[in-house]
Amino acid sequence: MYNKKQWILHIDGDGFFAYCEIARFPHLHGKPVVVGEERGIAMAMTYEAKRLGITRGMPMFKIREQFPGVTILTSHFELYDHYAVKLCTLLEADVSVLEKYSIDECFALVYLPKDWSKNQVYIWLAMLKKKIQKQIGLTYSFGMARTKVLAKIASKYQKPDGATVVMIEDEKELLQKTSIESVWGIGWRLSRRFQTLRVTTAYEFSQWPEQRVMDSFNAPVQELWHEMNGRNRFEVSNDRNQSKSLQATRSFVPASVDPSYIAAELLHNADVVFVRMRKQKLFTNGVSIYIKTTDQKYSGVAIPLPRYTNNVLDVTTIIREQVVALLQKGIRYKATGITVLNLRKDVHVQEDLFGEQKASTEEGKLMDTIDAIRRRYGQTSVTVLSTMPSNKYRLQKSIARQTTDKYIYGLPLPYLGEVQ
Repeated sequence: MYNKKQWILHIDGDGFFAYCEIARFPHLHGKPVVVGEERGIAMAMTYEAKRLGITRGMPMFKIREQFPGVTILTSHFELYDHYAVKLCTLLEADVSVLEKYSIDECFALVYLPKDWSKNQVYIWLAMLKKKIQKQIGLTYSFGMARTKVLAKIASKYQKPDGATVVMIEDEKELLQKTSIESVWGIGWRLSRRFQTLRVTTAYEFSQWPEQRVMDSFNAPVQELWHEMNGRNRFEVSNDRNQSKSLQATRSFVPASVDPSYIAAELLHNADVVFVRMRKQKLFTNGVSIYIKTTDQKYSGVAIPLPRYTNNVLDVTTIIREQVVALLQKGIRYKATGITVLNLRKDVHVQEDLFGEQKASTEEGKLMDTIDAIRRRYGQTSVTVLSTMPSNKYRLQKSIARQTTDKYIYGLPLPYLGEVQ
């Protein structure tokens, strides 16, 4: 590696969920499309839809009223995961270390000759991008720089379908053209604080003296400052740190006052998040649940569990009871959510005095079997009985949608046309 230069590569899917769906229906290319029908809100949209003014989280009924020409599709997360796995598989041959950051983006370590010019690096990047997009059929934005934060800014720089190489001499211009609120890790709340400090661009913040940064912000923001100044603080790793918590939320339309239906919606979320826990071999001893009304008011409660578990059947009864206790008579609710807390690996879970922890772990083998069945036959092949009111209603909506639309939903295949 002595004659090699280390680069950090960031790859980000362009309107990922929406264009995964469009890959199945090419006739929708170039048209405004929104994904998230089953949740009642826009989860993703094409750039044509964005130009109309549609934003993430916008209610579907408003989209239908204000933009009747927009195509609204349901989401298929198994399909998106398929594309994510394919991207990582294709990249592994060309990078040294690959880190899957989320379903639609990843980081990688790349080593290229030290004496390569910017143009040579760009040619290499463009060839990799062309190979990936040809085999996957989606567009991605690529960015290469010397730190994670700079690489992530670079991938956004020419979005969509962009490829940006940032040399040391390019960093000043890149940061000058990047608003502070669009920097990775600086959310809405922090951006408001930067406004009060009269900081509008990433470059302005990068020029602060280190002592001022340390006096003004906590460690995570200090690390961002170092990264923007070309000092690596965030490692690219294929062994990401264990999650401390996991969350699952879902909206439903129409809103409901039915306790059994609202509980079923929340228990569906519980099933989803417990599946994710088992994939990571994690256990929890506490959950936090919430319900949201149509006027955006939240009610919630934290629920301690008697032992560590990743079996959703251990929490269904207590969650149902707590939901009923939270509900206010006559109030309409439109969303539920659950967060699992204090996550630990199974090797760290201690046995309790009466062996109940071990019994729970043994019962978890049943869930492993159910997970295997779902992987083979689909997520809806086996469901928790308590979620049936929700599943039944959503199935009825799906059937109604399929019978009124000539295109088949749920199959990860491109639309090839029709024959008589």
